[in-house]
Amino acid sequence: MSPLLITLLILLTTIVLFVSDLLRLDLVAVLMLSALMMTGVVSPEQALAGFSDPVVVMIASLFVVGGAILQTGTAQWLGSGVSKLTGNSEIRLLIVLMLAVALLSGFMSSTGTTAVFLPIALSLAQQAKLSPSRLLMPMAFASLLGGMLTLIGTPPNLVVSNTLKEAGLSGFGFFDFTLPGLCALIASILYFGVLGRKLLPQATKSSKDSQQEPKPENIESLLRQYEMSNQLRWAALPPGSSLFGKSLAELQLGSEYGIQILSARRDSGFNSEEIALCSGKTLLEPNQEVLISGDAEALKKLEKALGITWLRSEKPMLKMGGHSLGLAEMLLMPRSRLVGKTLAEFQFRERYRLHVLAIQRGNQLIKAPLAQLRLRFGDFLLVQGDWSGIHRLGLEKRDFAVLNLPEEAHAANPFKIGLTLFWLVTLLVLMLTGIFPLVTAILITASGMVLTRCLSMEEAYQSISWESVLLIAAMLPMSTALNNSGSTEALSHWLSQVLGGLGPYWVMGSLFLITSFCSLFISNTATTVLIAPVALQLALTLHYSPKTLLMVVALAASSAFATPVASPVNTMVLVPGGYTFKDYLKVGLPLQVLILLICLGVVPMIFGLK
Repeated sequence: MSPLLITLLILLTTIVLFVSDLLRLDLVAVLMLSALMMTGVVSPEQALAGFSDPVVVMIASLFVVGGAILQTGTAQWLGSGVSKLTGNSEIRLLIVLMLAVALLSGFMSSTGTTAVFLPIALSLAQQAKLSPSRLLMPMAFASLLGGMLTLIGTPPNLVVSNTLKEAGLSGFGFFDFTLPGLCALIASILYFGVLGRKLLPQATKSSKDSQQEPKPENIESLLRQYEMSNQLRWAALPPGSSLFGKSLAELQLGSEYGIQILSARRDSGFNSEEIALCSGKTLLEPNQEVLISGDAEALKKLEKALGITWLRSEKPMLKMGGHSLGLAEMLLMPRSRLVGKTLAEFQFRERYRLHVLAIQRGNQLIKAPLAQLRLRFGDFLLVQGDWSGIHRLGLEKRDFAVLNLPEEAHAANPFKIGLTLFWLVTLLVLMLTGIFPLVTAILITASGMVLTRCLSMEEAYQSISWESVLLIAAMLPMSTALNNSGSTEALSHWLSQVLGGLGPYWVMGSLFLITSFCSLFISNTATTVLIAPVALQLALTLHYSPKTLLMVVALAASSAFATPVASPVNTMVLVPGGYTFKDYLKVGLPLQVLILLICLGVVPMIFGLK
């Protein structure tokens, strides 16, 4: 079999596996890479070159920059600024929210931006007495559109720029995307203001339910929402208790009494020691006070059986001895590793040092037993632990979305916010002056943020979406395989035969439609890696401007609006907004057509046709 047929067969199999969702995307990419090496289409050196590619290093570093924006409270600070600017007008809310989300998305991942603004948008909807469905989809689409504003806004932009450089041409500048991206954003805001707003669902069952109860603003109101206001209490164990010296795993208090021991502290008078989060290995000792979770009947049964003493009435989450405990509401994502597993199987408590107190599944509130309950996409988890652990969990974007973070969590540090803004300005200056290559400028910024304690090294590692990094590194050699086997030349020759006589606008339109269609079902980065070399070869064959065709590919890759699975961003707002597949199709498809028209009108004006 010829190398061309082998490459196309591997490519087709890869696309089928991507669409079927039978395996993780990064695993599919690694299997594809292995197949290319085994068949000799690419050498081992060519296959592994993706892992040292500047694009991969830049994307990993940008995840760290985005993590610092989150960890320092800079994103929340920007979000609170949005809430001050907006009134109760739906139009004004839409405009300000979409602009703020797009601006932030120009410098950090669209997924991270959506995670930051999701609770803010829900709060704004509550204040304005609007259904969340009126704001969440425009917000999600704005985060995708924001990626079009800068070179670093989204991985496809970096991929097409790198494709040009590898061909010996000049890549895109930092602001080359700004004008077409800004036109697309303004057109999208006008679209939602005139037509899209009428296509959005007025109110769904889930959004009506959410409006009946005020959105929790602090820990106390969050506890009330989950009917747990009186179910968290501090207690002292009696002297000589039979529990002393035994681990919680041995005691099996959950199965016997229906309670959880969440945290423990030593009673040393006014200056209590730091609270320790409990796990199955925790030993109960004399002079300890413990935080217990359970319903009234379970707590009464425990008191009678063990002779414990309830401490004076106090808020269970108060800062004690310099250590702060908190709560947050998390949404389980469709690709989460926890879907179909139990908390015990996943070792949730040991892995994250957090407790799950309750699970909201539709209209059902589940409090116990939770350890053996099989989790589903769309489950809302009420988690308890220290704030740093909760923030780290929020970085696991593939598994969770932070739906509700109480106001107690937003202890923004003005000094660190200033440092973060300093490093962002430094990044812009380095990019604009061209003192260093782009990858060097981004590495300097990411390293500087870690050195100045905007985030720790551990938090930097957790900020990186390793699935995305591995996916891109493993997919990049496919472009080499397409070139080595002659597939790129064959595909571009076929397209030039079909489209060449129709003119440049038909070529641009066809590339946009092919790219945006593929991006509805597989990763937009993977789509760009596959189509960018074909678009470049097509431009060279037909003597069109390579930058024009590659800009169209990049913009099309960020225009996946028509399905909830087209992007993690779309999926994140699916449940909170109460949307259906039909809603995405009805609202997103006209917007994709609008972006296509923007591309055809604006991109040739900037980069020319020839």
